[in-house]
Amino acid sequence: MKQMHTDPHQIMIFYNEGNTTHEKTVAHAKGTGKDVLAIPFDQAPSAYNIWTQIFEGLGEGGRDIFDPNDENYDKLIAGRTFEFEDWRNIVLHNTEMIRCPIAMSGTKVIAIERPGEVYRLQELGPEMGESPLPEADQAHNDVDELGMMLNR
Repeated sequence: MKQMHTDPHQIMIFYNEGNTTHEKTVAHAKGTGKDVLAIPFDQAPSAYNIWTQIFEGLGEGGRDIFDPNDENYDKLIAGRTFEFEDWRNIVLHNTEMIRCPIAMSGTKVIAIERPGEVYRLQELGPEMGESPLPEADQAHNDVDELGMMLNR
């Protein structure tokens, strides 16, 4: 499938409402400086292309978004092999089993284990992950005791 992407200036985050850790992740996303579109899993679009992008972006880790301690895990997932459509149906009809928020920005899709991991989607420069400083200038920057950059 052709690689899809979302707006690189926006974080689209899917989460479970009422889950404190998920809601903290949404709060951290709002601190990245990007626009945030927070969508509860139970209100997420069922669009085939959204879930295709999520599962392709997560790769082999896509199965790990489900909580193995959930009472329905053994009945629905354990020891089974699924096609994409099966995974999509499980997600759409069992959102409470999703253990971590899923965030998308640009071409990146990540399952967020800890709220601060959402900052991995923060745009640091013209290309995701690049420093806005020229390489020569990076070596001359230090951080003071308050975490502020000092140019030298």
